[in-house]
Amino acid sequence: SWGKAHWEMDLAITHVSKSKNPDLQGNNYDHLMQLTKYDWNKDHELRSNSIYVNHEKHSNRLALLHGTIVYSIVNNKMEEHGPLIAEVMVAWAKAGVMANTLTSKEISKLKDQGKVDRMCYGGGKAKGDKPCISHRPHEAQIFGATYIQQAYLMKDQFTKEQFKIVDEYIDTLYDKYIEPWVLKELGGKRGFIQMSDGTISVLSYLAWKDKPEQVAKWIKRGIAKADRVVYDDGYIHNNSFRGVRDVWYHSQGVNNLLGLYAIAELWGYKQFPKELKQRIDKTVDILNLGLTDVETYRKRKDPSGMQNHTKDKSHSAYHVHQMAISLDWLIEKYT
Repeated sequence: SWGKAHWEMDLAITHVSKSKNPDLQGNNYDHLMQLTKYDWNKDHELRSNSIYVNHEKHSNRLALLHGTIVYSIVNNKMEEHGPLIAEVMVAWAKAGVMANTLTSKEISKLKDQGKVDRMCYGGGKAKGDKPCISHRPHEAQIFGATYIQQAYLMKDQFTKEQFKIVDEYIDTLYDKYIEPWVLKELGGKRGFIQMSDGTISVLSYLAWKDKPEQVAKWIKRGIAKADRVVYDDGYIHNNSFRGVRDVWYHSQGVNNLLGLYAIAELWGYKQFPKELKQRIDKTVDILNLGLTDVETYRKRKDPSGMQNHTKDKSHSAYHVHQMAISLDWLIEKYT
């Protein structure tokens, strides 16, 4: 998350790194607090393009925030560490982290004005060095959902005043980024990506707001999108056909399809279509094919003809997606 690569990291929010690594100075609390000065719009403009979206400055802090919470729970240290974690989350809320990010509506306006490409990769022309500003609200909704999940774990630790600040911030993230993104993606034709195309983001919000009566309709929407993008043979529309990064994107799709299925089951949703589940199981077979015999995997041609990919081998990602978290466990437990 910060400091030197491959150094052992203590997840306590009070951790001062000097004791284990003299070359590092500081602590997790200070590192998390630095996000209050973060501007994702500016960071994305300076460092990212259609191929590489460098979002580690906020993603790694979200992972560390989660780590500090879980550490406090399993080590029975929430009484000591909870107030510090709450301070961080309230500080992010007060600073409006991510809330100045361009919205999907604002980006659509820029596209209509001809100021930015309508699609990534230079308007879908396989130009990976071109910017793709649609990643900005996309990352904001992922950030929002992950923040909500941490707030849910911390719900009993906030004071009344802190809870109000966090709750208002969550509403802002949901209204500006999560709901608009999810409605756009679930109604669209692209593949299947993070947060099960945002379905899990909405479920996170419903959990925070304690609105279980709305859960089924959103799971149903996620299922409808999955049904449209998973082919009969287990390939996934768009995901499975991304040039030299095809297996990588396919594994991301598998992770999010299984995530949707797992969460639907855990939340008591009983109407998950058996036929779709069988196709999702086949996506795992195709993943294994891609990882063991990529030449055979690539004999299947993309029926859509989309060009949001690169064929430059220097950009290959011939491995399972690093954010396909717990994919092995999901495969073992749910297929």
